[in-house]
Amino acid sequence: MLLIQLIRTGFLSGLILTSGSTAAPSSFDECLKNLRSGPDSFLGYLCLGTPGLPERGSEVMAVLRSVLRRKPAEPHARVYLALMRLYRYGEVEDRDFTEPLAVFERNRAWPDLFLAQLAFVERSCLRGLRVRTTCAEAKPLLEQADRLARSIGDPGLVRLAAIARMRWNIQMQSFSAARRAEKDLDSMPGHPPAWLRVLEAATRARFASQTGDEFRARDLYAGLLAATPSDSASHAAALAGVAGATTRMAFEGLADRREAEHLLRTALAAEERLGIVAYNGGEIGTELTRAFLVLLLGRTPETLAIVHNDPKPYDPRSLEVLLQGPQEEQRRALDLARALPQHDDPRVSSISLARAHVELAVGSASEGMRWGDEAIQLLETRRSHEEDDEIRMKGDSTYALVYRTYLSDLLDRSSSDSRHLEKAWRVSEQLRARVLLETLLSRKDSEGAPAEPIPELADLRSALHPGEALVSFLVWSPRPSLELPYTRGHSYALILTQEDLLAVRIAQGETLEPAVKAWGGLLGERRGSTEPGARRLYEDVLRPVLHALPPEVQSLTLVPDGPLHGLAFDALSETGRAPYVADRYRISIVPSASVWLRLRKRPRVQSGLALALASTPEGGAVGTAETRGDIEPGQLAVLLHTREEAQEAVDAFPGGSLLVAGHDATPERLSPNELRRVSLVHFAVHGVANAREPDESFLLLAPGASGSGKLKVADVSRFDWTGKTIVLSACDTSVGPLRIGEGVLSLARGFFAGGASAVIGTLSRVRDDDQRALFHAFYAELRRGVSVGEAMAAAKRALIRSGAPPAAWANVIVLGDATVHPRAPDPPSRRWWPVAALGAAVVVALGVRARSRRSPLTTSA
Repeated sequence: MLLIQLIRTGFLSGLILTSGSTAAPSSFDECLKNLRSGPDSFLGYLCLGTPGLPERGSEVMAVLRSVLRRKPAEPHARVYLALMRLYRYGEVEDRDFTEPLAVFERNRAWPDLFLAQLAFVERSCLRGLRVRTTCAEAKPLLEQADRLARSIGDPGLVRLAAIARMRWNIQMQSFSAARRAEKDLDSMPGHPPAWLRVLEAATRARFASQTGDEFRARDLYAGLLAATPSDSASHAAALAGVAGATTRMAFEGLADRREAEHLLRTALAAEERLGIVAYNGGEIGTELTRAFLVLLLGRTPETLAIVHNDPKPYDPRSLEVLLQGPQEEQRRALDLARALPQHDDPRVSSISLARAHVELAVGSASEGMRWGDEAIQLLETRRSHEEDDEIRMKGDSTYALVYRTYLSDLLDRSSSDSRHLEKAWRVSEQLRARVLLETLLSRKDSEGAPAEPIPELADLRSALHPGEALVSFLVWSPRPSLELPYTRGHSYALILTQEDLLAVRIAQGETLEPAVKAWGGLLGERRGSTEPGARRLYEDVLRPVLHALPPEVQSLTLVPDGPLHGLAFDALSETGRAPYVADRYRISIVPSASVWLRLRKRPRVQSGLALALASTPEGGAVGTAETRGDIEPGQLAVLLHTREEAQEAVDAFPGGSLLVAGHDATPERLSPNELRRVSLVHFAVHGVANAREPDESFLLLAPGASGSGKLKVADVSRFDWTGKTIVLSACDTSVGPLRIGEGVLSLARGFFAGGASAVIGTLSRVRDDDQRALFHAFYAELRRGVSVGEAMAAAKRALIRSGAPPAAWANVIVLGDATVHPRAPDPPSRRWWPVAALGAAVVVALGVRARSRRSPLTTSA
């Protein structure tokens, strides 16, 4: 039912490549014979698909010209010939499409009009890439085609129009709109023909790949592989799709590199046999498969031959390979980079970055920064057009390597130049927690905040207190792609104090990722000695930072990156044993310096009362979870110490503070009236993190009249936590899926999105008895009116002095603004007794070693 694309990027390639229509001739020669008669619909052109087109394109064009000599106005042949010229880089005029469109409309040939409209959209997008415009001008025509399909009423045309919309938006990198088109496809009833199912699956696969969901992309291409004939072009294209997705997964350590190489070579042989230059919007094809091979293998004689024999000035892959060579190859890379055209199209930010990367590598700092700034600005423009938060986060993750590469290039060039340092800090902040920052800026309590979301260094410095430093980490863990093939860079920590901005190198991501994971497992499960890991990670991460700090600094606000989101910083130690970092510094964690500034500049809520909710043995929440199967495998430990712990919170605050435990501790108790009068909310309950669906992570309270008792991340926003301190004394409240750039999508993040100023969270499972001891010490300190950060630091030091191992205190962390004071100090006459009771209480609490945890007994969800 439609037109062809084979050699470039369009919407329609999959349709002809996979058509199994019985109306189409059975062989290519028969197709050409029938075509000479000049069919009066597009149906007769279906046979001009991939078989024969690359090697017999001239023959096909000769047949079409012969048709037009006999019938100069034949609209179908005219449109088809125009498309073929376009794909072969020939000149095409708008009237080659607009005049046939007028014929179809005059003859009321609505299906042909619809298909020709999509062909004109194709023409506009291809032309747009060549003459530095965009596909945007084709949007009205695409919308008209969509309306026409609906008026015709053919379900296949309606589905095809949605697929075209989805492909157009992918091409424009308007991923929110592409997601809406995909949802429209999800809701369409009926069973479309095979060719349309294949085109739809190919489009979905391309979208999954563009948004970084390589598992789904591979599954979709694998489905195409199973659904297409083994000798067909669509089968070879599907094989290349599987190979490409597997290669991307291999870069992330999620697939075997040898398997990826084997798949690439197999796909390349099939593509070369059938002459598939490009397919599925340029997602796959011989050029792309060779590019993946170069990216996977790096600089080898084979890949150098590919680059030298077929150098593409627009291909960052070629530039990166050349930059790794001797000086004459680096000079060639610079010449190629300087031949790149300028663009104002957000889709080609990779071209600007390639220029910046080469310029900075060869020492041209000013030019490198100019082009790097342009690459970032193009991406900022792109993300400003997205409406869906999830799509924004996926886009930020997909393009994070642009920010990371530019940042690393700047600091590799000079980590002491103030221009480079200030630019690197800003670029880092443009990558971090942007969706959360935008959420905070949209809240009513942010009125009066600067319109510019990324603050200037002067604003950050003015908000720092004496003895305080901000440390922002960049962990170099490259995830190369064809557009961004960069694998060489370094990890850094940027250190901001009231007086200075410094950069120091730290270990690479390939070193830190397994080390943090292994040490965190030991720390969370109390298995084996934690000393070697504490010592190694101190050397790799914190020693360079602490060595560069002024001696008066006692408080560190850290912006983690990559694996460092799961690192218990204050349990690191030069010797692996005490003294720990916690003995010297107060540590707090923030998702970005920009978010931190918003929290610190927010008007402080008046120190007030506490509300504590506790899941207790007599409560119904645990029983409900077991009997209803809410948590697989359905077993939760009984929590013996939560009531005592929650009572500590209430007792540390003035009269009127409220403890809610057992059957009464339901989500419904978090009423606006209750929350309005408190400055701290303490949850002593089970916590379950959902790595697949972060909005489904939850705290388990008692079941109410109409619910299971789960307080999910998705529900947290229903409440107003503005300015409050939230204590999440439960398992895994600061863990969840990691979105590169955005950070961890955890329970704690949900409370920040709801307005909280400080959250105390956990990095793993935590023991019930340990929490009881730690929070006894914490609330004894908080009673004195100190800040959240000071209280937690003092509590940890008290446990260290009592001999408690790091596992008893290190996985509890302070997030957000650690200078918040949720409780006013007592009058002097009432301050003496907590000091006397603290030491004894800690020793007693540590002596009680109940085995229950605040999470499932078996495996975490």
